[in-house]
Amino acid sequence: MKKILYIGWVGYRNLGDELMLDLFKQRLLASGGEYQLEVQNNEPGYMQDASIEPYDCVVLGGGSILSGLMQVIDPVVINFLKQTIHLNKKLVIWGSGIDWLPHSSIAALQRQEPVALDIPESLVTTLREVFAHSVWAGVRGPYTQAILTQLGVHNVQVSGDPGFLMTRTRDTGNETSERIIGVNWGTALNRIYGGDELRVEDQLAEALCRFASEGYAIYLYTMWNQDQTAINRLYHKISPNDKVIMDKKIYHQDDLISLIQSFDFTINLKLHANYLSVAAEVPFIALGYRFKVFDFAHSIGMEDYVISTNDPNLKDRMLETAGQISAVRPHLVSLISHERQRYAGLIHAPFTLQLF
Repeated sequence: MKKILYIGWVGYRNLGDELMLDLFKQRLLASGGEYQLEVQNNEPGYMQDASIEPYDCVVLGGGSILSGLMQVIDPVVINFLKQTIHLNKKLVIWGSGIDWLPHSSIAALQRQEPVALDIPESLVTTLREVFAHSVWAGVRGPYTQAILTQLGVHNVQVSGDPGFLMTRTRDTGNETSERIIGVNWGTALNRIYGGDELRVEDQLAEALCRFASEGYAIYLYTMWNQDQTAINRLYHKISPNDKVIMDKKIYHQDDLISLIQSFDFTINLKLHANYLSVAAEVPFIALGYRFKVFDFAHSIGMEDYVISTNDPNLKDRMLETAGQISAVRPHLVSLISHERQRYAGLIHAPFTLQLF
């Protein structure tokens, strides 16, 4: 029986992170092999006591775990991975990505210029070694890949995020003639581009009031219990209005996809709310609050549908982008469907290759 250790930011009931682990379990079960799976939170306090010896394979799961590998203060995870390959254990990097880089780094990447990075050479050397000896290494998006390439890491492909494995439910019974905008709102604890969640929330509220006046219904939903205060505040900024629904339930991803399928488009703060919209084949407007959102959008050619949270004209940009979606919606649905299927094949590859 093979013993597998999955590393991820888990245990906090955040749907975005938990669904990636859930998808890994589903694919592992479908592979038909005999295995024992254990899960390890990637935070340094948990990783310090983690053991490698019992496992045949270590999986660096989806999420922004590579950001932790590039931080000088706590290089615990990357040293753990280094020990993994030194002990001749299999290492799979399964759709992880980089986050927390400044907004200026995105413009540099768009110009195909080097990004300013302050990483000790010893850590860069370890990064190269870890990727070079991984049996499979796939990362979330092309911006992550470009930064790793800049650091001399070459054994890496863009596999997409594990969220691409989610699929649309064909027969939902939720069809409606009403025009609905799904809105995911919450908090990133103010660690966003621009550093002002309340300003973004006010601009979003103004845009939603405008959409409601145009006949749209507004469906507010969350993905984490810590988002409840923020979404309740947003709700009161746009109500009383009989076109606004606030749903505080934290759904399983399959149930949320079923809901989203009836929406015209979505506006999302959280990264994986966009992947849920992709799974439902519904166009989205992504609020680009950190680097990872831009990395995702670039991976499927939808950079024009990301609005940075530091944009001074946030409300107007949302209204303009919604108009663009209405004008080309069939094309966007086709693009989203094609890209989801393409990346689903890529991120599923380790199971096809029987690496576990």
